Amino acid sequence: MITLINDELKNEQLFLEDTIQKIDCELYTTSNETTMEELKKQPYFGKMEINSNRHGLETFYIGKKGLHTSEEEIVVLDWRMPIASTYYNFTPEQSLQVYEIDKNGETQKEVVDVLSKKQILIHNQKVTNIIEQFPSSDLERMPRQWQSRTNTKEMLHSNLDERETTGNLKEIIETIQQEQNIAIRHSLNKNIIIQGVAGSGKSSIALHRLSYLLFNNEHLRPANFLLIASSKRSMLPFEKLILQLDLAGIHQKTICQLMEQNLSPYVTIDTSPNYARYYDEMVFKEDDQSISEAIKFKASKRFAQLLEAHVERVTESYRDSMIPIAYGHVSITEEDLVKIFDQYAHLPFCTRVQKFLMHAENVFKNVLDQQMKELTDKTTEFKEFLMEVELEAGEIVFVESLITDIKEKKIDKMTDEFDQIMTNWKNAMNPGTILEIYNQLFVYFAKNDYDNEEIKALLYYYEPGKIDFHDYAPLWYLHVLLNQNHPVYKHVVIDEGQDLSYIHYATLKRMCSTMTIITDVNQAILMEDREQSWEEVIECFGEETTIVDLKNNYRSTKEIVKVANHVLNVRFNEEDAIKSVCSSGSPVTFETIDSGKTLMMKIEQTLKQWERKYKRIAIIHKDEKRAEALAKELQKRFDQASYAEGIQDLDISVIAVYNATGMEFDAVMLVNANDISYPNDDIHTKLLYVAITRAQKELKIFYQNNPSPLLEELVYSDTKDAVNFSHVT
Repeated sequence: MITLINDELKNEQLFLEDTIQKIDCELYTTSNETTMEELKKQPYFGKMEINSNRHGLETFYIGKKGLHTSEEEIVVLDWRMPIASTYYNFTPEQSLQVYEIDKNGETQKEVVDVLSKKQILIHNQKVTNIIEQFPSSDLERMPRQWQSRTNTKEMLHSNLDERETTGNLKEIIETIQQEQNIAIRHSLNKNIIIQGVAGSGKSSIALHRLSYLLFNNEHLRPANFLLIASSKRSMLPFEKLILQLDLAGIHQKTICQLMEQNLSPYVTIDTSPNYARYYDEMVFKEDDQSISEAIKFKASKRFAQLLEAHVERVTESYRDSMIPIAYGHVSITEEDLVKIFDQYAHLPFCTRVQKFLMHAENVFKNVLDQQMKELTDKTTEFKEFLMEVELEAGEIVFVESLITDIKEKKIDKMTDEFDQIMTNWKNAMNPGTILEIYNQLFVYFAKNDYDNEEIKALLYYYEPGKIDFHDYAPLWYLHVLLNQNHPVYKHVVIDEGQDLSYIHYATLKRMCSTMTIITDVNQAILMEDREQSWEEVIECFGEETTIVDLKNNYRSTKEIVKVANHVLNVRFNEEDAIKSVCSSGSPVTFETIDSGKTLMMKIEQTLKQWERKYKRIAIIHKDEKRAEALAKELQKRFDQASYAEGIQDLDISVIAVYNATGMEFDAVMLVNANDISYPNDDIHTKLLYVAITRAQKELKIFYQNNPSPLLEELVYSDTKDAVNFSHVT
């Protein structure tokens, strides 16, 4: 059997060398912008043998880029080709695979039987290993030594264990799992919600999906796609992978940048929202909860419906408030103005008003043009008459000049009069800015006796003309309702979708044809104004929407995942919400502290140990103020330590927990996870879950006095008397 395996390695090595040689001789080419030197390093990573009724037995090599002869004969399949899905979807229990191709505009299904699947490891142009899978029916007839080659879990574990965190999203083409492949290859014409646990690779999946969609829809360009991130910080990890996946040119914006793009003429929007202020002044305080209810209501489906009704009301009010206008011998009555306005009923309100005003103005512009023509004709007639009168040449020139001057002054007077009439009328017919229309909604609420606690809370905190961060989303929706009636993008991919509210999705639905939403409801840490039911969001889409659940964590060790599962289970009764795929590692340690001095000592001791084996370390604190104080103290002893606002790539990052979403580190220390910092409520459960799942290989949790009730079953320590913390604890 060993001889057979060695023979196969030799055969694959010969094919690899032949492939590289033909690349050198320019006998093989690629349609991608990849240099042939890059392809020579690893022309392919997989191989499959398939059988179908249509084509019989076929063998395909699969690579990150396609490779073909000058006659367009395929040598290496691009991983994005439809038939390549059979490679990713194959399991020994499911060898019969179906893939779809587009033929003359129609979807056609092809059925193949996968006879074998090989993962080929290539290093320095050498085939170093082959992992092969066979259908279960064939496996039973194979010798035991051969069966051992069919287990791919060891290879996946090896890839996961050897990798280091970089702060960037990772290209996962070689190791795409079946559930990830289904999400990546979902139809462009349908919405998909990818609900993935922390570490499931969902953000990488988002970019691989974009790459797949662009590759298989040649009529579309990168500019037809939009990638939305929750913040500027969360966009940085995308940069390298975007280039690797041939995605240069796609639009990339944060949700705040999108809102700024539309609302900048009316309000000043901070494109880097201050989460510290949001948490410190609102979430972490237990004051009057009515402001939280008011904020949540502004992001809700009900408020979106109120805005829609408001636009209808504004439209009808405008239609019923026509002001007749006259110029010269022509006038337009209220009834005629309504008829003109109704001609543009297919347009959104603001565009409709612009067209209406332009239409009415053009009616009188024709009158003005006719008046000016008549004046010009009379001037010409008079000049012709002068030629028949016996006058000296100088006298004729003088009179013509005088007549021309009179005509020009008359035209100026007529134009000024026209402009004044039209300006006054258009000002009177101006419906107001978007900000004014938005404020009119609150005036309407105030005039009507609403028996609704949420609306009463809105009015209680309402200040005329004052706009804050929580008004941006409803203002943005109002802007789109008033100005837009067709999609701007063919497809939008939304990362960290749990941070958006219903009203964000209602807006985006009007801006694109379909969406891919990447989300983890357990990381929905902006709860006060972004808690929504996915059922409502799906209902908002109005079309068939697929939900894909990704339960596998490919980031953290089994020990770290166990702690994360425990936290979710205590609060939400979710047992084994996350499935661990990685190997076991260091145990998660819990250490009690009695003072800031003890905390500093233990952090320093841990850093000295971790620096020798990890490249990226995070120390996660509850808020920015304490994280900054801790960072200043650590910088006195560790040059590499720095407070991270979430946009830097640091060796040792001290960061506030609410800035840590979307990040990963080799090892994490969690500062003071006690019963005060992390009580048993929804928001603190999710914050603690975020902090825990940032760690890939090792996690250490400090606490003072009593551990968080979310952790206490995992911690075995005596309760201590309360001790005042210093400025870093």
